[in-house]
Amino acid sequence: MSPLLRPWAVALLLPALLGTVTACATGEDDEMARPTRTVTATPSTTLPPLAPDTVPVGRGAVRPDDVVWAQGSRLHVDDRVFDLSPRRVEQLVVVPGGVFFVEEGRLWFTDLAMVRDTGLTDVTSIATDAQGNGLVVTRGQGEAREVDAWNAVTGQAVPSAEVQPATVADRLGRPAEVVVRGERSDVDPGAPQPARLGPGSFGIVGGDGEPLVAFAQRTRQRVDLDGVAGTGFELVRWTGGATFHGLATADGRAIGVLDCDLDRRECRTAGRVVRGEPVVFESGT
Repeated sequence: MSPLLRPWAVALLLPALLGTVTACATGEDDEMARPTRTVTATPSTTLPPLAPDTVPVGRGAVRPDDVVWAQGSRLHVDDRVFDLSPRRVEQLVVVPGGVFFVEEGRLWFTDLAMVRDTGLTDVTSIATDAQGNGLVVTRGQGEAREVDAWNAVTGQAVPSAEVQPATVADRLGRPAEVVVRGERSDVDPGAPQPARLGPGSFGIVGGDGEPLVAFAQRTRQRVDLDGVAGTGFELVRWTGGATFHGLATADGRAIGVLDCDLDRRECRTAGRVVRGEPVVFESGT
């Protein structure tokens, strides 16, 4: 039976129809079955199997500009939480209508209603282009390394050169050194600080564990934000000209995920972090 997703502790959908409805079926569809192959940590000496011509696509309520992150089997999409058990998320990327993720070298896809096996194994990294419309998968290592790509909207394979993975600047904005001006002109603003300039008219300093400070690019005037949690902030991604999200920290420990809107001058806590469990954001962020 296909594993179904449930919002945290709440069932989401009825069992999938496979020909006829069998409420007491005990077998698993081969496509959905938990992989039994052992993936070792040593470099492969043979080329991975040929990549499929297509990968799954979906129409789930998720887009590349959403706030998406995971801990263990729990996938967070904005304010919603989905349970992917028995799968666990080690890497993820967001595409229109779904999320690709890696567990023990195997690539899976979810449209937030069902988890599907892509058939790709020996996966070492995944990435998308800046818009999230193209998927790049790297498999194997060394001379056995293979790079394949797909159109994430149609699911069709494309030449890998057609999909350029998003850069650090695409995700975090252009680096700069700025002096942020406060409300009072008679107060020394201090020395220039490392900053990231967003794709719109704003930027932030303190995106690497320091306190979060936002500013207008043209005037370098500080933009005060309501709802900021913690004492530090680590920028994950700009999702628009005035929107970004990242990890709120306190005493060097992650405490939650902040989603901020500079036009509205506010941040909100999109989710709390479970202490002691790795937090996985989109690959390339």
